Amino acid sequence: MRIITKLALKRINKKLNQQGMEYADRFLEKCNKRRRHVRTATQEEVELMKALAWKINDVAATLRLTSPCICRSLWCYKQLAGKYGVEMIIGVKGYPFEAHAWIEYNKEVINDTEEHARGYIVFEGVSAKDLITAQA
Repeated sequence: MRIITKLALKRINKKLNQQGMEYADRFLEKCNKRRRHVRTATQEEVELMKALAWKINDVAATLRLTSPCICRSLWCYKQLAGKYGVEMIIGVKGYPFEAHAWIEYNKEVINDTEEHARGYIVFEGVSAKDLITAQA
């Protein structure tokens, strides 16, 4: 899994650098098409989701990614979205400006800490496609 994750994170990072949030939007759409058997997770399964997410974070920490949080979150989302109703969340801080992405399941942060994620204002109901359209 470690090698596959490393290759996937590098590929996601490269595509984001080439295509920006448009790539992220297409990536999420593709993942969402796999959401056929989404079910409610037990607390044990939530802990397994977190363990997987932190393994992805550990691999990402060894790489030189230009957008580490979105790369980690996209890959984590892909791994979990087919089975569970996870959400990819994007938030910002105003000053100094900073953006961040993470995964949540039932409002519980999966691939980050609650404290860190709650420091951001969340774009609720805004897709990457909405952000791209607003920039044009």
